[in-house]
Amino acid sequence: MCAIQPFARRKSVLGVEPPGDAGATNARRGITVFWLGPDEWLVVLPSGRATKILQRLGTALEGQHAALTDVSCSRVAIGLSGEHAREVLAKGCSLDFHPSHFSAGQCAQSSLARCHMLVHQLDDTPSYDLYIHRSFADYAWRWLEDAAAEYGVAVSSAA
Repeated sequence: MCAIQPFARRKSVLGVEPPGDAGATNARRGITVFWLGPDEWLVVLPSGRATKILQRLGTALEGQHAALTDVSCSRVAIGLSGEHAREVLAKGCSLDFHPSHFSAGQCAQSSLARCHMLVHQLDDTPSYDLYIHRSFADYAWRWLEDAAAEYGVAVSSAA
C-alpha cells in the first residue's frame, strides 16, 4: 500500500487511473486505487510488486510538488462477506450501508467499534474489505467475529 498526494503520469505507472470522485475506487490487474480526499489516494498493490512500482512512481514524480509514502505495514485487510454483512457493519459504524447509498466499488473512511477503517465494498453479495490500522487489527477481528456470529457472516483475511 502507498499513500499518494498528487501525481502525474499515474496511469502509465500503475495501469489504472486514480478516481476523481469522492469515495470512488478503480481497480485493474490486482491494483486498487482508493480516493481518500482531493489529490490524495491510497494504492493497494499485489504482494511482491510494491517496491518496483513505488520506484517507478518516485521517478514519475521527480520535480513535482507531491508526496509518495509507503504505508505497507500500517494496515491489515479484513474481509467481511454475506447476506447480513451490512447489518454487522451497522453495529459498529455510523455509515449508511444501504445499497442506495453505498454500493460495489465505493469506499469510505470511518470508524468501526472505535477503530479507524477504510471500508471498500467489493460486490453486491455484499462483500467488503476493511483496512484497519495494524495496532487495532486483533481487536477489530474479534469484534467482527462477535458481531457476525448471530448472522453467520464470514470474517476472513482479505486478498
